[in-house]
Amino acid sequence: MNSSELWFTEYNSFSLDERTNGFCFKIKNHLASDKSNFQTLDIYETYEYGNVLVLDGVVMLTEKDEFVYHDMITHVPYQLLNYNDIQAENALVIGGGDGGTVRELLKYNSIKKIILCEIDDMVVNYSRKYFPKVSCGLDDPRVEVIIGDGIEFMKKQNNKFDIICIDSTDPIGPAVGLFNAEFYQNIYKALKEHGIVTSQQESYISGPQFVEKMNQMLSKIYPNVKFYKADISTYPTGTWCFVLASKKLNPLDCYRPDFTEKINFESKYYNSRIHQGAFALPTYINKILS
Repeated sequence: MNSSELWFTEYNSFSLDERTNGFCFKIKNHLASDKSNFQTLDIYETYEYGNVLVLDGVVMLTEKDEFVYHDMITHVPYQLLNYNDIQAENALVIGGGDGGTVRELLKYNSIKKIILCEIDDMVVNYSRKYFPKVSCGLDDPRVEVIIGDGIEFMKKQNNKFDIICIDSTDPIGPAVGLFNAEFYQNIYKALKEHGIVTSQQESYISGPQFVEKMNQMLSKIYPNVKFYKADISTYPTGTWCFVLASKKLNPLDCYRPDFTEKINFESKYYNSRIHQGAFALPTYINKILS
């Protein structure tokens, strides 16, 4: 590695106090650096991944593969509702200030209203400037952007949303409260009877104990809880985990014989076969979750 070259490294150990492994890329240009009351922000132009958004030293998205994450946190819950002949109209995104989750939800004509509640307007502002293809839906008339604490926002909601997407950063700093029981109990109250919540759950490869803990907590609140995965090359270990929790609907409806026939929607990453395969987890993880 040439000493004059600029490289970024994200250390991927689940214990953030240890630097045991990492992921790095060569930087073409350091486009922006800023700090809010909540976190530090850096945006890099890279040779391989396009522009990259980094918060507190952790990669949030890259132009090259952001579509995988945003497809899987939105289309999996929407299509489960769709399979059950439920047309989602009202959606909530907690976090997700880059706008990618909103962009995907807007692909559905049934969606009448999306509320985006993001704690840090710095993320929204820089995403508008440096990630226009990700943030393009934020000015849609169906979207309301609220700059505020999602934890406090959820305390005031009741029987309102068909879909809630928790598009949060890692469970440290201001996002810690987005991973506890009180928050998910408030999510439960905010969902309609058929409602679904999805959230990112880190990597089960580097943090199986975290997935186990979340499963135990969520299963005490929701009758239906299932974890699923996606391949995201720029996230730790390259395999990322999500969870889908529902009051009423069974996430494993996707294995019914008519699912692929009924669900004919495709996005850049998502399709009905990807949906089915996402719930097929490794044996050792299934044992933890059972």
